[in-house]
Amino acid sequence: MSSPQPSAHVGFAFPGRWLAGTSLLLGPVLLLSGVLLRARFHFFFPDQLAAYDQYPVLMTTS
Repeated sequence: MSSPQPSAHVGFAFPGRWLAGTSLLLGPVLLLSGVLLRARFHFFFPDQLAAYDQYPVLMTTS
């Protein structure tokens, strides 16, 4: 008895290699840029809320 051979063509895999590879490359870069935009403010939530009150566009972008 021989074991079944895996097929060479797996079929459609969601989300695909290109989207997965792009998100693996861009995801950490975008997270780092968001953290760096907020780096001048303390990370405790009252300080983040005060920063959002003073700089809403910056905090929304980050």
